[in-house]
Amino acid sequence: MGAKPTLDYRQRRRILNFQRNEITEYHVYSRLAEQEKDPENRDVLREIAEEELEHYLFWKEYTGQDVEPSRWDVLKYYWLARIFGLTFSLKLLEQGEADAHSQYAEFC
Repeated sequence: MGAKPTLDYRQRRRILNFQRNEITEYHVYSRLAEQEKDPENRDVLREIAEEELEHYLFWKEYTGQDVEPSRWDVLKYYWLARIFGLTFSLKLLEQGEADAHSQYAEFC
């Protein structure tokens, strides 16, 4: 990949936020996969979780530090899926993904 650019304070904070979102989504998808009864859906959720973990590790290369997931968001999406169904919860997660990708443009 090559050398990472030097980050100013604002950029570093944004990337740490990206990192937190990615590790949170990893935990959300992992937890949803654990609860999923359908084997095909479970496998898809696990694959998505692994992709989120890769994204987290990508951003970690910029910051050189670990961040914790948002436990609140993990619980929120888990309970939304339990109450309103997996599809509802996944639609909300997808909206967040679209927003995040538009913000990544500055760094990629």
